[in-house]
Amino acid sequence: MGGGNVSRNVSQDVSQDVSRMSLEEIENIIKDMIKEDNKVSRKDIAMILGVSEKTITRYIKEIPNIKYVGKGKNGHWELND
Repeated sequence: MGGGNVSRNVSQDVSQDVSRMSLEEIENIIKDMIKEDNKVSRKDIAMILGVSEKTITRYIKEIPNIKYVGKGKNGHWELND
């Protein structure tokens, strides 16, 4: 999944210490990555933020307007802003 080029357009300020970020900041980064590439993988998001895929899954569950449509590599993220 994902294009791998997402990190190019995500803010260069993304701290590797996510524990200092507010949930809102993390949500905004995740949303920006999905807007840039709706096929971005949890793995790619996790690498950018410096956390595990499981942590990204927990963050995404907390964001009510994001859902994954489809299965596996054939699916994509949808944002309902």
